[in-house]
Amino acid sequence: MPKSLRKIRACDLRHVPVDEQDVPIGDWTEQPVGSFQGPVTIQNLKPGVRYAFQVRSLGGLGKTDWSDSVVIMCT
Repeated sequence: MPKSLRKIRACDLRHVPVDEQDVPIGDWTEQPVGSFQGPVTIQNLKPGVRYAFQVRSLGGLGKTDWSDSVVIMCT
């Protein structure tokens, strides 16, 4: 694991459906991630819907800000 990631204790992931201009539709759904060890499965996504995803980490100094969004269409 890279040295920069060794101090991460946990992560939070969130997602929200977005419109054609990547504007969120509705409320963010947050999912805590207990460890930073690999891929995370996200349940209840609908095929053909575009989602914005963000992540933040928890370390010794608290939680970081949310990352920039990444938009992906669920297939």
